[in-house]
Amino acid sequence: MNREEVETYFRNHQQEALRRTNELMKSHFGRVYSNFNGLIGGKFRTYGVDVGDCDTAEECVEAWLEGNEKIYQREKNQSDKSSYRIKLMLQDEYLRKFIENFVAKAYFKNK
Repeated sequence: MNREEVETYFRNHQQEALRRTNELMKSHFGRVYSNFNGLIGGKFRTYGVDVGDCDTAEECVEAWLEGNEKIYQREKNQSDKSSYRIKLMLQDEYLRKFIENFVAKAYFKNK
């Protein structure tokens, strides 16, 4: 992953990813989102990921996904938790790739 590819991917897929996310969230939880900042971006600390500790974007993405899985395992019976919502999103291949690029974008922004 490099910064330019990630930023281009993000720009080109943000609207479709938000549409798919809202379709999924509305059908399961009756809510929609205006952006991904809180849903995905706000989870770095929750998932124990410090971008400064990552040497590559791929390492940061892997740590974020592992953090989600760890929290999800504790909260999987609580559908009101964000880890549960993100786990649903990760099951969609398109949204998974978007999330990976979102996390990589945050890595590049903070490096």
